[in-house]
Amino acid sequence: MKKMIFVMMIIFALTLTGSCKIMKRDGVRAFREDYIKKYERTFNEMFEDNWKVIATESKYEDPEEICSHVDTRTVRFIEWTIEYYDGNGNPVIFVFDNRSSLSDQIQSHVKDYIKKYYRENFFDTRFKDMAISPSSYVFCFFARMTVNRDEKDNIERTKKADKYLKNLETPDGAINLSRLTPANAFEICPIYLSIYVSLSGHPDDADNIEEDVKAQIEAMAEEMNEFTGNKLNASIRMGYRDVSGRSVYWTYLQGKQVYDTAGTYFERHVFDSYKGIFW
Repeated sequence: MKKMIFVMMIIFALTLTGSCKIMKRDGVRAFREDYIKKYERTFNEMFEDNWKVIATESKYEDPEEICSHVDTRTVRFIEWTIEYYDGNGNPVIFVFDNRSSLSDQIQSHVKDYIKKYYRENFFDTRFKDMAISPSSYVFCFFARMTVNRDEKDNIERTKKADKYLKNLETPDGAINLSRLTPANAFEICPIYLSIYVSLSGHPDDADNIEEDVKAQIEAMAEEMNEFTGNKLNASIRMGYRDVSGRSVYWTYLQGKQVYDTAGTYFERHVFDSYKGIFW
């Protein structure tokens, strides 16, 4: 019996190997669509007509040699750099290309813009001198269903969130980035922060700094909420690296500290808090 199982495993492995030959295809796959012309009206809505293209580049990318059913030809695409001014009057750079949808790239741009500010101006100033793990992070997300999207209660939420995000590349659905600031972002976009503070080492080694870290998290959360005019959406977690089950959460929805909303379905609570505004 064991011998038969071993033989079957060998046959299965050979089947996988045979169906995934390493192969490099010749030729070039070119993306030629001019996003500046295609989305000019969208850009005018996003930047209130106050924007300019400061760079246009034709670029090449060589995908890795992977399974033969994947197109591994050299990719040629166009990359543009736009300069605009945010709601504080500060110049901002938006880099995008024509390989993927503009809506996806707008999402990434907004998330990076918000994440960078809160990381540098709140998180780093609070924790730069504390013994926290490098696995700590600050992320920004749009409210959407990423868990159990097909669950009965989530189907309608999923449709509405996906429609909102897809329409970001249209004039009617565009985010006005010329009015966007890190402070008003939670009013202009349906977004939230996800922050993780990981204590270094085993919990027994971190007990002496745990209360200090908690105090810093609470002070940071209050400071961020005040900065946003009490509009903050955030899930903040303090946990222990390599040790499961020991976490402390702080969650804010529309500027109010709430409880029993942490974990997997926090995004659903954020989504529901924007009903009547974005969907």
